Amino acid sequence: IDLQGKISQMGLPNFMPFLFYKPAFSVENPCLGDTTYFHFDQYFTSDSLTWDFGDGSPPLTTKSNAHPSHLYSSTGIYSVKLLIHHCDIADTAEKDVQINDKPSIFLGNDTTICNSCTMVLDGGEGMDEWFWQDGSEQRFYEVQQSGNYSVLVTKDECANSDTISIFGGIVKVVVPNAFTPNRDGVNDEFGALSNEPLLDFHLLVFNRRGTLLFESRQIESGWDGHYQGSDAPLGVYSWQITYSYYYESVVKSEIQRGTVLLLR
Repeated sequence: IDLQGKISQMGLPNFMPFLFYKPAFSVENPCLGDTTYFHFDQYFTSDSLTWDFGDGSPPLTTKSNAHPSHLYSSTGIYSVKLLIHHCDIADTAEKDVQINDKPSIFLGNDTTICNSCTMVLDGGEGMDEWFWQDGSEQRFYEVQQSGNYSVLVTKDECANSDTISIFGGIVKVVVPNAFTPNRDGVNDEFGALSNEPLLDFHLLVFNRRGTLLFESRQIESGWDGHYQGSDAPLGVYSWQITYSYYYESVVKSEIQRGTVLLLR
């Protein structure tokens, strides 16, 4: 174009790509009692961000927090708004966020199971997903032996879990009448064995004069035949064991006493 010596003050405006960008944010964990997280992926640098979480709480204005969190006090649908400021221009992103109750799950009180019996645990009706402790993903779970069983359930993007302890119906605690702590790897320790999990356990070992030589509160930890760093002499020693366990949903306590022969 021939301007015939004249100067033009006109030109193309600066290109602002954010004007063609539709802002949006995502929501994670919209569950009552848990923290809800918001994620805004910025494609440009903003001057400030203002979050209105829609529940009457004061708006959150920040220069850089594009991933805030918020704790809602009740269920419902909340209109969440994000105001983005950049170069004297404001843009808005809005989303209705539904805050849901966490699913209710209860496997039952801790209980006992008899030998050769089967118990069925119910992970709850109407869940979206079930995840049992062994990876099973069915609503119902069959139990045939004692142990701890747990399930994680999800519904409407929210999760909850529960655990139940199942004990055997008949508890047997056996104790040997002799042991040989000669470090050959065979029968080196004196202790007890149980066919079922115990709630608590306490072992005491005494010499003939009634001196306490050994004490343990773990059934896996037995006496190695030492006392104050030295080998205990050959002979007969007295012991006492107290323990408790579940039987038909009731805690039962037992005491056993006896003697053990230490050989080398």
